[in-house]
Amino acid sequence: MTYLARSLFQEYLIVRDDFSKLKDTYQAGRYVLKYKEQLPPAEYSKLLYSLAVHAHVIREYEDSVNYCRTLLASSEKEALAVRSYVIDVLRSAHFYLGNYELAEKYAEEYRRCVPSIEGDNDRLLTAMINAKRGHIELATEQFERCLQLCSNSFIVYIVNAYVSLCFERDHIDKIKNLLLSYEVTIHDQTYTTPMRRGELAKFYKTKGDYYSQTIDIDRAISEYIEGAYAYACIDDVDNERECLRLIYQVSKKNKLTADVIDRIGDYYNRFTRTGGSS
Repeated sequence: MTYLARSLFQEYLIVRDDFSKLKDTYQAGRYVLKYKEQLPPAEYSKLLYSLAVHAHVIREYEDSVNYCRTLLASSEKEALAVRSYVIDVLRSAHFYLGNYELAEKYAEEYRRCVPSIEGDNDRLLTAMINAKRGHIELATEQFERCLQLCSNSFIVYIVNAYVSLCFERDHIDKIKNLLLSYEVTIHDQTYTTPMRRGELAKFYKTKGDYYSQTIDIDRAISEYIEGAYAYACIDDVDNERECLRLIYQVSKKNKLTADVIDRIGDYYNRFTRTGGSS
């Protein structure tokens, strides 16, 4: 049974790298838990952390929280070695569940684990929580500070969150400024993980929303197409369908150019050519 358990675990680690099947491979990882008693402590801890991240990526935040809690309760050295990473996942999962007090609690615990560094995630999470709590001026100041201090690879996270607040406040000119200022930098980055690819997909969809609102219809549809494809490549069917729904909604109300009509028609052929890889 130990051999079977370890074989299933290794298979999961391999198949989870196929981002186009993230929901299916998540179930494969969960299946390994049936044999958790047969796994060495190091491999069981790695399985739990892998599942915590995997669950977060596919927005199964309650699952992610549960895996993290199990790891935090463990005294095994392998679990202790990833404690700070687990808390990082946990604070984010609680934020997306709307548990802002718990998100702040684990953010503070993370700072105790890594006291010498104020990271991009720390600053952004603080701004996002303040935005959710209605502290708009403070959140705006914090978003601006995030943009000043963050690495280029992290800009997409900040811009997506900041633009979301701007849409809520109907600050269209600020959205335009953010997109013009950071679009090139965002597209110059490399996106190798499903979480990062999800942020890029969200950025395409965000641009589509902006251009739809400013009545640049061809550009809006082009961005929604890119967003739908990027979401599909990480098996995010719900958000892919939302982008496709927005394409249909915009298309039926406006006259489209021939080029955009061709791009819409070519959407599904794109998967055949690329194999679902971005």
